[in-house]
Amino acid sequence: MKIWTEGPLNRVEPDGDIPEKPDDARRLDMARNSYESYQIVLRGETDFVIYGIRFPDFAVSKGTVFGYNFQETIAFEKERFQDPLSNEASCQVEAGKNQSVWITVYADKELEPGDYTGSVIVETDCGEFRTGLEIRVHSAVLPKNSDAAFVTEYWMNTVNFWFRYPDANQLDFLHYYYGCEKYSDAWWDINRDIAKNMKENRVNVLFVRTQDLLLDGGSWLDDEGVYHFCWELFDRWTSFFEEYGDVKLFAGYHLVVQTEGRNVYLLDRIDGKMQIGIAPIGSGKAENWMKQYLTALYAHLGERGYRDRWLQHVEDEPAEAQSWGYGRRMVKKYMPEIKCMDAIDKQEPTADMQDQIDLWIPRVDIYE
Repeated sequence: MKIWTEGPLNRVEPDGDIPEKPDDARRLDMARNSYESYQIVLRGETDFVIYGIRFPDFAVSKGTVFGYNFQETIAFEKERFQDPLSNEASCQVEAGKNQSVWITVYADKELEPGDYTGSVIVETDCGEFRTGLEIRVHSAVLPKNSDAAFVTEYWMNTVNFWFRYPDANQLDFLHYYYGCEKYSDAWWDINRDIAKNMKENRVNVLFVRTQDLLLDGGSWLDDEGVYHFCWELFDRWTSFFEEYGDVKLFAGYHLVVQTEGRNVYLLDRIDGKMQIGIAPIGSGKAENWMKQYLTALYAHLGERGYRDRWLQHVEDEPAEAQSWGYGRRMVKKYMPEIKCMDAIDKQEPTADMQDQIDLWIPRVDIYE
């Protein structure tokens, strides 16, 4: 059995070479209230099973918390690589293949600064294998995510996921993979784990699919064209991630259909059923929606105390500035002082978006 450690930025392929000078020990430098990770890699001449990882020399009472996950392989048509982290407690490893075990350490904000050393033991059906770990904890303390100056948004779609065009028949991923009904206790349990994962990775901007939450919450459109918005589910969702994810800011879902820039998203009665639909920019239906939706959203954000924490997406990766500018004008009109931001992946619209967009999220080569 070969066993060695790797840093968190090295991608370990199943068929990769064993390092010329493998190191079976690792040192981590940590601030307090922070997470750091590294990898333990195993490779055997025959098939074997990893039963678990033990940290016998590190007591939780000292303010350090340990966890581990096995890296899994994703196979596509033209390539395969290790990327996702498994929730399984054990792992079957094929002979001659590298298996990375992702080790994560948390240092509590009250942990005494200093050096902590000990062993990390990998339990397998071939025996136990001991690796070394030194943790140097510095006096610096990272702030809570909700107090941090640096903010990170990572799109997370457990409420619904349709890309660009609304699709009422879109696959429900949490039901497909975990067998739980949307908004059931089991569904909220999974979202709690996701929120905790966001907190660990310091993702402190919550991507909010506002229209979907209003739809699922029972909002409806009457025969006079008046919307009746129901905010209870929206409130539960945002409060839930505040509590378990320690989020700082909220980012509302886009107003204009991505890139094509000809339609807006809206709630509509389609075939007698309330659904997410689209309507052409400038149409009576679109104008009625934008006025009522943005006015109601702005008022509710005020009631919740969220106005200074709300960022509004307008149109993802706009191909031209006109449609994005339309959405921005609607926000200025009905949601004064709310800041707008979006991902930009083309040079063409940027000249006409100057002095309109508040937060640029450019692709690096476009920015340069």
